Amino acid sequence: MGGCISRISAAHQAGDDRISSHEQVERRPATTRGTIRQASAPNGLPPGRSLAERTKAAATIQAHWHGGQQRDINASEAQGHAPYRNETHYKMATNGYSGEALHADGPHGPRGNNGWLAYAWAHTAPRNSLALLHSFQRKDKLAEAKQALYNGAEPDGVIYAPNGTHDMRVNSAWMLGLAHNQTPAVMTAELDDVTVVRSSARNHAPVEEQTTDSNLSALAREVVGMTQSGHFRVGDPLHEMQVLVPNPSAAKATLNDFKTPFGMPQDELKRKLDDAGLNTSGLSG
Repeated sequence: MGGCISRISAAHQAGDDRISSHEQVERRPATTRGTIRQASAPNGLPPGRSLAERTKAAATIQAHWHGGQQRDINASEAQGHAPYRNETHYKMATNGYSGEALHADGPHGPRGNNGWLAYAWAHTAPRNSLALLHSFQRKDKLAEAKQALYNGAEPDGVIYAPNGTHDMRVNSAWMLGLAHNQTPAVMTAELDDVTVVRSSARNHAPVEEQTTDSNLSALAREVVGMTQSGHFRVGDPLHEMQVLVPNPSAAKATLNDFKTPFGMPQDELKRKLDDAGLNTSGLSG
């Protein structure tokens, strides 16, 4: 483990966080004796640069590429030891040092909120507890579920708490924690034409944008992410609520397994949910 940490530190210092771990840069072989071998940027180096400038640019691009390659190696090694023991282990396994992680879910991503606290929060959920997936547009349903399952006093970890600015990468980190903790999840609200659209869009977006095409709700994205990954299946209902039960594969799930789009047509959403065996009677389309 110590070797992994030292390598990620070196790679992080050499690389540029704006380069994703999945991006690769072409390298052009030397064509004449004595020519310095150099990597070429997508648009090529501008003509007329001095030898020193071209050498420095080539070295920078190669450092970016090697940094991303090293992050992938670290992620693979750390993933083999899930569940993650600490924040360094988590960041290594989830490519938390990459530009994608630092900027998270587009412009809404909270730089520096890598999801570790949400992941660790899920791990505080006691054995045999049930996580509560909920909609801010159905707060009454969440209150009813808390009362029915926990007499109104739910334990730590069972409700998503971003511990900072929310985005879906952090939300997915909480789901990953549930998966590694083998915690089932109860859908306290039904997926209907209201709950599948973001509540903020209902309040602020133009009418034409108040759809799943561009504003899929966090609840819908949680359910899609958990079921399309294959790590959760639909179990027997409880108190007339649908339950998602972790499969054995959930113990080794990755953060990327829970990645979902910001939006999708409602008929496509309904089809995905139907295929997973969920009740979609409240959805049109």
